[in-house]
Amino acid sequence: MRIAIVGRLKNYEDEEEIDLVKEFDKLNLENVKINKEKRKQENYILIIGGTNLEYLNQEKGIFISKEIKTSSLKIFQYFISLLNTKVAVIDRKEIIEKPIFEEIEKDHSKILLQEYTTFGYLETALYQVRNIPFKLIIDLSEIYDYKIEESEIKETPHDLNLQDSFPNSQIVKIDYSTNDNDLERTCNHMKELLKK
Repeated sequence: MRIAIVGRLKNYEDEEEIDLVKEFDKLNLENVKINKEKRKQENYILIIGGTNLEYLNQEKGIFISKEIKTSSLKIFQYFISLLNTKVAVIDRKEIIEKPIFEEIEKDHSKILLQEYTTFGYLETALYQVRNIPFKLIIDLSEIYDYKIEESEIKETPHDLNLQDSFPNSQIVKIDYSTNDNDLERTCNHMKELLKK
């Protein structure tokens, strides 16, 4: 059998793409069934939601945080139903623990959930998924650096630099002020991005 395959491969140039399934099928091997069904490309989507908290006194559980204005749930529900689509969600614990996630998480092949509280935990969660070839990253997060100056809390928006960590992904940042109609329109637009 090895000689037959090597003989067939000699007909190809070094840089030419070879369909090995097709070549094995041409050999008409006994007791070998070749599955010629084309595999559909899977789309991997990452949804980042929520906002970080900053501990002022971790022992006493005192922290600063913004109110979570929206969650990744609506966008998650939109994309999880698509064929050949797997979704990872990084969000706050109170969102990740919602029953909808628990229900769908039973099918581990379609979903990955990561929770975070502080910016450090968010960085760790992003690092853990860095090798997944996400076609689309949807950033709903509101991440801030906090400082106390003259008894006043100062907040500065923090850029996650997702393009540096995921250079081959299309990244869409969604503002919290987006209303439901705009969100649906945005989801439809992102669905079109997956087809490209």
